Amino acid sequence: MRFENVKQEELDFVINYIKDYAVKHLSVKKEDVKVHVSKEGNSITIVANIIYQ
Repeated sequence: MRFENVKQEELDFVINYIKDYAVKHLSVKKEDVKVHVSKEGNSITIVANIIYQ
């Protein structure tokens, strides 16, 4: 996903939403959901990695 001009608290909400969604719907532990955020100027790219064991 790619966002522009995002405040930190909005970004934290999205990251937690992704983790909670994975826990509820994909049957994984929250610590097995890794969310990587990279910032480029005013845009932010979010990549989620979900580890199945």
